[in-house]
Amino acid sequence: MSRKAILLSAVVCGPLCMVLSGSGFGAPPIERPVNPAVMQPAGGPPPAVDMSGKEVPANAPMPERVISHGKLMMGIRGTQARRLSGKEAGLARDAVPGVHFVSSEEWSRMREIPKTGLFIVDADFIPGNLEATLKERGFRLEKNGDLFDSEGKPKAIFILPLAYELATKPGGGRQGWLERLQHFAHNAASGVIGEAHAGSPYYFACYGASAWLVYSNGFCRWQNLWTQGWAYGPKAGGGCGWPVPATNISSIQTWAWIHGVDFEFRSCNNCSTKNVMANWSIGCFWPAYGSVSFENYANLQDNDPSHGNPRADAYWSWSH
Repeated sequence: MSRKAILLSAVVCGPLCMVLSGSGFGAPPIERPVNPAVMQPAGGPPPAVDMSGKEVPANAPMPERVISHGKLMMGIRGTQARRLSGKEAGLARDAVPGVHFVSSEEWSRMREIPKTGLFIVDADFIPGNLEATLKERGFRLEKNGDLFDSEGKPKAIFILPLAYELATKPGGGRQGWLERLQHFAHNAASGVIGEAHAGSPYYFACYGASAWLVYSNGFCRWQNLWTQGWAYGPKAGGGCGWPVPATNISSIQTWAWIHGVDFEFRSCNNCSTKNVMANWSIGCFWPAYGSVSFENYANLQDNDPSHGNPRADAYWSWSH
């Protein structure tokens, strides 16, 4: 039951935004509708914009949307957080043979989009769940870099990943297991269970999100735009380096918007991940894709007063 809208304006998400995607698998129903501002993305209050056009502080106001500067913008807002890179964020660059790394500037300068390949944009790590996600979406990546869908047709995918460690304790910092045990004992003794709606089985400590843009470069062309967010607990000993355990949080909302073509959103409650895909069928005989704007959001929130009700709003926005 996804919602589509024909939209002609080009706006961007949160203080920095961007959208991408992967190929298709079944579309689960929407468990909970998103707020009106998301259902009608052209409306809403004036956005808070970071004039640098790169990234907005993680504690910036929500739910204002980002205004596109015509170039890639991405980041998160919400609870204070620290952006991760390298081994703190995922796997080493050579962990999955065949993956290419490019900057957004290199991407924008491409005269032609490759017919096949997987490209990670503006990141120095491979998301730890990349291989599982490729398999789930029906893609096969060869060691030589060729990428195929479930029908054996070549595809080109550009992925923009984000990884953050949330300050899940009011005032910042991690909360250790002893501190959590003391907190639980205090609440149990007083008859107040402050973590009744907290992340389960772990508290919401780490956050990952990605935007995928999938190009189909055959005789007939189309683009799939994916957005997905993941909630994780801390790994053993603390921190967010891979592998990190998934945890269910209060709600996740995701949306993908190819301006003027397709707008899709999904949400879930008591879940650890959610994804959504929008599609632009360009047509046949077209020599090029033309210019279009994209926008993505992945909003995660956990009703956990003991950790400051942590929330994260990942966004991407760009034109191509």
